[in-house]
Amino acid sequence: MPNARQAIPSYGAWIAADPMGSAAQPIGTRRSMMTLPSLAEQYEREAAAFRQTEDFILDNEIRPRITAEIIEEHRRLPVGKHSDELERILIYLRKHHMVMAGKYILVCTVPHQEWCIAEITGEPDQPPRLLDETYSDRFEAEHGLFVKRLRDNGLLNRIEE
Repeated sequence: MPNARQAIPSYGAWIAADPMGSAAQPIGTRRSMMTLPSLAEQYEREAAAFRQTEDFILDNEIRPRITAEIIEEHRRLPVGKHSDELERILIYLRKHHMVMAGKYILVCTVPHQEWCIAEITGEPDQPPRLLDETYSDRFEAEHGLFVKRLRDNGLLNRIEE
């Protein structure tokens, strides 16, 4: 650590202590220069860290909460106030982990009569791709969407056995 009389390196200068443990000095004064990773590499690392965190949450917080009772609670009341357990599951499933492509949404194809599950393409000027599943009731559609998200995340395996 430099004392008050020593020059402090400017913002962004990389500092490293030499092996003997003496005062820190900018790496640029050494024989080999250290390079920063590219922005693409930084984004890849950030995405990998985010995905690792999300996988941990899925395995340790969400998966243990999935029970037949929770699925039945959602079937009875897919819209409105939910228990804390169900609300946590819904928040996790709806956020889709920083990626819009592949996210499921409900589309009302005939006003107040028909709903369809659709998948966002991720392309800026492309409409969502409608899937084959259609429902005549909005609550049935909401529950169908919930079950589809559970199935896609491998969360129904224990329940269906």
